[in-house]
Amino acid sequence: MRFSKRIPHEEAAALNKKVAVFDFVKPTPLGTTWGLGGTCVNVGLYTKKLMHQAALLGEAVNDSMKYGWAVEESSFFGLFTKRSQINFIRLLSSRLLSSRLLSSRLLSSRLLSSLVSFPLVSFLSSPFLSSPFLSSPFLSSPFLSSPFLSSPFLSSPFLSSPFLSSPFLSSPFLSSPFLSSPLTKFCIIKTFFSLSLSLLDKHNWKILRDAIQDHIGSLNFAYRVQLREKNVTYVNAYAKFIGPHQIEAVNKKGKVTTHTSSKYLLAPGLRPNYLDCPGAKEYCITSDDLFALKHCPGKTLLVGASYISLECAGFLKAFGLDVTVMVRSILLRGFDRQMADLIGSYMENHGIRFIKESQVKMVEQVEAGEPGRLLVTYANNAGEQNSEEFNTVVLAIGRQALTQDLNLDVVGVKTNSKNGKIICDEKENSNIPYIHAVGDIVDGKPELTPVAIQAGILLVRRLFGNGTVLCDYNNIPTTVFTPLEYGCIGLTEEKAIEMYGADDIEVYHTNYVPLEFTVAQRRAKECYVKLICLKSQNEKVIGFHYAGPNAGEVTQGYAVALRLGAKKEDFDNTIGIHPTCSEVFTTLQTTKSSGLSIAAAGC
Repeated sequence: MRFSKRIPHEEAAALNKKVAVFDFVKPTPLGTTWGLGGTCVNVGLYTKKLMHQAALLGEAVNDSMKYGWAVEESSFFGLFTKRSQINFIRLLSSRLLSSRLLSSRLLSSRLLSSLVSFPLVSFLSSPFLSSPFLSSPFLSSPFLSSPFLSSPFLSSPFLSSPFLSSPFLSSPFLSSPFLSSPLTKFCIIKTFFSLSLSLLDKHNWKILRDAIQDHIGSLNFAYRVQLREKNVTYVNAYAKFIGPHQIEAVNKKGKVTTHTSSKYLLAPGLRPNYLDCPGAKEYCITSDDLFALKHCPGKTLLVGASYISLECAGFLKAFGLDVTVMVRSILLRGFDRQMADLIGSYMENHGIRFIKESQVKMVEQVEAGEPGRLLVTYANNAGEQNSEEFNTVVLAIGRQALTQDLNLDVVGVKTNSKNGKIICDEKENSNIPYIHAVGDIVDGKPELTPVAIQAGILLVRRLFGNGTVLCDYNNIPTTVFTPLEYGCIGLTEEKAIEMYGADDIEVYHTNYVPLEFTVAQRRAKECYVKLICLKSQNEKVIGFHYAGPNAGEVTQGYAVALRLGAKKEDFDNTIGIHPTCSEVFTTLQTTKSSGLSIAAAGC
């Protein structure tokens, strides 16, 4: 994917200006670095979206069974095919043989041939859970303190699948003499448990990681070619100011060069913050490392409640991993509170664990390896401490502007003393006439790649062309790619009330059920939309919020409507495409102030 519109340096080159791009990535503490393209391409939106897509495909495989698809035996759901059941029987037989409990004659017994006729995926269900087994000495055995009980298996979709209600548990097999030996029972249970665990772990991290990195590598190369084609000089070196109009650049070999220019556009983006506690930089990683990680992260702790944290938690859980999110205060700060709570509720109900109102105090290495083992000590707001082991700890606690590395003080550029970001006016000008800035590095502006690109293009047109248009930082659409996606435009409900007062705000809202969820019997309780309208301006829509599938695709088009000042009646007078999730916005009738039910109805 490449942007169809020009990006700032291309725009300047098209206006016959001599342009150079200085780009250099300082390695993370883990040693991760990347090529040309910035955070968005290499360790941001592109990589996250591809990981999210992998998670969606996993859900689609699950849903496909309800839609009549017989999934290939190479996948987990291939267990439902007869060939896979036969293969399972062979594996079970070999394990029982190795336990010396049975003879090889079992392989040809009527018992095994009858077992093939029953759906395999029913074994762990039903009657077993109410059998005498639960009152047996087994419950006091070492098994109950084994790693199995804290494994991802117990919180996986496997245990709630149709797999658990088949005829197998009521078959003659369970009352056959074969099961009379307690040791035999234990062997069978252990075999099914271990096999199920191995089958649940069907996602291949390495394949996904390599495919994504190959794609990103091709983009890095394409960008370099593109620069050359546009007559833009590319310098792979870290630049900093050494005087007015003058910079010094150091490449990876330590070679130093100096350069001068009449104009500078700063767009270095931000880098992740690290916790200020023992072991954080030594043993934790960030999103700058996660997407290039060569091994599966295993049991993962994500620290932080940012959209980066929740997005990563979502796709890691979808890959079958044990995922925990540690939250100091609230989820998705800066986003609508109601929508943030919906996202959190959906994630919790899909097996992602949250440790709330807590902070990490120490990270210690228990065992080196890939992924290895880490002991995390944390404390809640009451000061109570706890410890837990994880394979990987991902820090997603915000990002910082490393403007001190640019030597901005040498040329007198003003920055916010609290966050280091550059202070600019509405025209992207710093206090130094020849230095401009766009993107995350600018104080008070949205930290979004498309915003930086748009601001940069318009700036270049004003500087070197006949442009007069300023970047509009209002009604910017964005999407959070959590398991239940969230798209929004404009004001949050809290901000709208703060700006205009509760009496001037009307909120139209409803729950809905995506048609695609119905046959698949997927949870849709949190699928929800709302429009925030300003009464005094004929119900002008000032806030748009959507929680549901394909949020980015749904949200993008409505951004045009809000930019043009759409009112509630414009939504009402628009004919929706049926049946779609997006059409819900054209039929909203219930207001929050009415107190009426918004329970979801069918199509």
